[in-house]
Amino acid sequence: MLKTFAENIFVAGGPGSGHQLKLIHNIISLGTVTLIAEVAACAISDGMDVEAMVDCLRKGGAGGAALERVAPYILEGNSDLLRFTIANAYKDASYYTAMANELGATQKVADAVHETLGDLIERGAGDAFMPEQVKLLRSPQA
Repeated sequence: MLKTFAENIFVAGGPGSGHQLKLIHNIISLGTVTLIAEVAACAISDGMDVEAMVDCLRKGGAGGAALERVAPYILEGNSDLLRFTIANAYKDASYYTAMANELGATQKVADAVHETLGDLIERGAGDAFMPEQVKLLRSPQA
């Protein structure tokens, strides 16, 4: 029955492990997108050739699904491959940080992602899609 609704099925452990796995996946995915957006915003602010940057990232350790979902926004301003709002990402990051806190786990990087998303929401960008962080995180001087 699960195969009818899910492309990938994982058995992660006992009760609650599937939920934890989803939170782990989400914080890694959304955190990676946020980091890519932040560094792209920095590079664009400094006038870097974005095509060269994306090509370099694709060929190195930064390549992967997160980059492929943000790259169209970096290159063309197209957010169609990741139509997930900053507010939803913040909610998911909140769930992960609460779980990590309950477990006594280190969460410094996750906290930074959570804070970055929260700051964008405070600036009124909660309805923006995740790739739009590239423009939202640019320095005011740029």
